[in-house]
Amino acid sequence: MFETYQTAFRLLDLGRASAMAMVILVVILLVASVELRLLRAEDAP
Repeated sequence: MFETYQTAFRLLDLGRASAMAMVILVVILLVASVELRLLRAEDAP
């Protein structure tokens, strides 16, 4: 995350920082999706 901040505000490369943030968002969504599926599988009878 700090690398994204530096890219955006210190290097003023907003396009690259936006792309980095989108990749981080996709990774977080994938991890959350897998975690939810695993938790649902444990609760199923």
